[in-house]
Amino acid sequence: MDLPAGTIKRYRKYFGLKRIRQPWNKTLICHAIKRRLNNKQSIQYMIVRAEDLPLVMAAERHFGNWTKAVQNLGIDYPMCFSHRWSGKKVIQKLRERYRRHLPLHYTSLYKTRDGRRLYAESVYYFGNLRNAIKASNINPETAIGPPRQYWSPEKILAALKKRARQGRSLLRLVIKQEDSRLFSATCRYFRKWNMALKKAGFCFNTLG
Repeated sequence: MDLPAGTIKRYRKYFGLKRIRQPWNKTLICHAIKRRLNNKQSIQYMIVRAEDLPLVMAAERHFGNWTKAVQNLGIDYPMCFSHRWSGKKVIQKLRERYRRHLPLHYTSLYKTRDGRRLYAESVYYFGNLRNAIKASNINPETAIGPPRQYWSPEKILAALKKRARQGRSLLRLVIKQEDSRLFSATCRYFRKWNMALKKAGFCFNTLG
């Protein structure tokens, strides 16, 4: 029997149940894209990002970008606009924004219609915004910061070991204050803090 919309969410909240996160892989991403097509939902990048951000982020992580994820299904990625910009125009627009000291980060571009268009065209021609900025002879480190780090259990354990070598605390509350991203990733991949420390080769009782 189908439950009314929102019922499961209310039950989870009432009983204090947590939603289990499904780890993404290429197969699940492809199924999710097919499901959107079967439900007659758009697969245009900006629309999917607004409606299902975790799916877009997973596709970028496993395929490189959203376009490649869609093309992996043998689908001719639809044109998002009736008249495409050229790659040269994308570079020109990026340089113009940089000269005017306007931010080039996605969150800033997304605030205006022209910015969203610029971002989408950058992804279409160069694969992602960082590559487009590089092609414009702009240092992406100064324009949008360092590349985003995707965590894995191995990277988490390496980060914990690095903190230990530097003589920094491995206590849960200390890391939460000093490195929120490492803290969140550790909690996400390991059910208990002690388990993460044990995997990294540390004894919790000796950490003080």
